[in-house]
Amino acid sequence: MAIAIAVDIGSAYESEDQAGISHILEHMAFRGTEKRSGDELQQAFGLSGGYLNAVTDEDSTVYQGMVLHQDVDHAVALMCEMVSQPRLNAEDLELEKKIVERESCRGCPNCTLRETMYDQAFPEHPLSQPIIGFEDTVASLSIDDLRAHHRTNYVGENITVSVCGNVDHTKLVAIVDRELGHLPMGQPSVLAPLNYAAGELHIGHSGDEGTLRLIFPMHAFTTRDKLVAELYYDIIGGHGYSLFMNTLREDRGLVYDAWSECYTVVGQSLVAFEATGEARNMPEITDLMISTLCDFAKHPTAQELDRAKQRQFAAMHMSLDRPTSRVDHMRYDLAETGALQNFQEISDTYQSVTLEDLSRVAQMLLSQPVTIVSAGPTRGKPKFQRIRAALRGEETGGALQGLLGPLKRAS
Repeated sequence: MAIAIAVDIGSAYESEDQAGISHILEHMAFRGTEKRSGDELQQAFGLSGGYLNAVTDEDSTVYQGMVLHQDVDHAVALMCEMVSQPRLNAEDLELEKKIVERESCRGCPNCTLRETMYDQAFPEHPLSQPIIGFEDTVASLSIDDLRAHHRTNYVGENITVSVCGNVDHTKLVAIVDRELGHLPMGQPSVLAPLNYAAGELHIGHSGDEGTLRLIFPMHAFTTRDKLVAELYYDIIGGHGYSLFMNTLREDRGLVYDAWSECYTVVGQSLVAFEATGEARNMPEITDLMISTLCDFAKHPTAQELDRAKQRQFAAMHMSLDRPTSRVDHMRYDLAETGALQNFQEISDTYQSVTLEDLSRVAQMLLSQPVTIVSAGPTRGKPKFQRIRAALRGEETGGALQGLLGPLKRAS
């Protein structure tokens, strides 16, 4: 049985002077409640072979549990207690500050690129702040700050409880009502406006590797077009034998990994395409990334589309056998739309996509204003204006011209 209690609060909602408060409050929930210690909470799950954890991201804090059917009622009650009645004291807070400072994600290459991506896509927005906060903001947080943050944001309007498995729905609703019913409904968390800017930034360093990430927004896309776009970016870089992996790695040995991913925060979706290789090879890697993106968008193949449909079909149906995957889908659907999506309808939509659909949506995606983030030695920095021109289908000087000229003639 999988359990998720999601609270609609994360780093994107935080002021700069309280960056990291949602994350450290999540840590503090494991220190115990007003009724029992943190050890008692962990033992209640661990001794029965269960699992208890939590994760904070940009727009939510999610408490996760996994237990056997016989233990689910008690587990749901304990997790609700953690969320609604955390024991918040100053001594625990000082200890958790030390633990947070030892987390490895602040400053890691992937987190740095993600934060830079958000900063360039949505300038001056809290999205670009580290989820775990800055050293000085975390150090300055007081126990009163955490109590106020919990009182304001851990309210009925922000909480979604999802349980997947052989559940007694009526019984679980009664448990949740008993454990969370005392919380005020409150007000939904308010996010500062997200104004897309299509920025660009190179992060210079003296290492031997270079990275290029191209980010495209899907603000005006319909639900169906987003599903079609998912097939496109899966074909490009979503798996081990994607077009990126074949072109950049298997055929030329230029990279170890190249991928694509969709980032969705509070309904805003960004599709990112990325490759990392030796800095001296980044001009060639850049050319090949863009030619692969543009060429397939204009000339998709039935074979790749059929394979992508099969991957989506397999992934969706295999996820139905994983309670943790199903509960993730449930809590996301409920938080974003207020209703559970119909898996069969989504699967049918994927299967109905034609080559014309794929080409139209792929070209629409590439026509969006692109945000560009790169990292590596400054002498090997990608030429951002050439990249933008190439994506517009314009003739450009230098290395891009030879690869993109044929694409323009074929359009």
